[in-house]
Amino acid sequence: MKIAELEKELAQGKIRPAYLLAGGEPLLRDQGLAALSQGILGGAADEFNLERLDAVGLSPSLLHESLQTLPWMASHRLVILREPDQIKHKDTRESFFEALLEAFERLVEQTETVLVVTANSADSRLRWVKAFKGAAVRVDCNAPKNARDAIPFVEAEARRQGVELESGVARELAERTGPRLLVLQGEIAKAALLAGPGQRISRDHVLDSTSDISESKVWDLADPICAGQAGTSITLLGRLLASGYAP
Repeated sequence: MKIAELEKELAQGKIRPAYLLAGGEPLLRDQGLAALSQGILGGAADEFNLERLDAVGLSPSLLHESLQTLPWMASHRLVILREPDQIKHKDTRESFFEALLEAFERLVEQTETVLVVTANSADSRLRWVKAFKGAAVRVDCNAPKNARDAIPFVEAEARRQGVELESGVARELAERTGPRLLVLQGEIAKAALLAGPGQRISRDHVLDSTSDISESKVWDLADPICAGQAGTSITLLGRLLASGYAP
């Protein structure tokens, strides 16, 4: 499942007992958590019905206790378990994964508590990862690998920002910026500001507001560096940094 599919499902009122937000793109994971918080708790920072747990250093008994706690004057309770994949000690990790599987069996039989697990890396071969199917679901939070794969993000992000894109604009933005989601997020906002309130973003708005910092531009820097052309290299690097490319 993608983030956009998760948001659509939550908007329809469907709440699952468990979610795995898996992948290394922080922006997508943050968007997933925000959507789940809004859909499950109405976006409120509820100290009674929202609990955040770091898997590293967490005992199986405390995990079970948290997941068995009932909501306080609400229909749901949200438990966010962060980074079980970061547990280093093998025996501790395996013991925790077994406890997670045991808790999972009880979770899918109830509707009050919702578990959200975030993991930078979730090996699909592991039993606890495989458990996120059927009633539970795995949400892909990996960054797109190329500009084409970033187009759905551009379209979804435009909807989040409340702006409309003319045909082909999402592709143009992705191709000029590359698959850097934070940069794309900012470029959409810039183009929307240029277009004006209530106006659709056109290709001309993108060309006027967005610098071309696609991956090909980065490789343009390689030739002068290899040739020992310090002046040219510094000039090209300055242009990339000025365009918003992360160092």
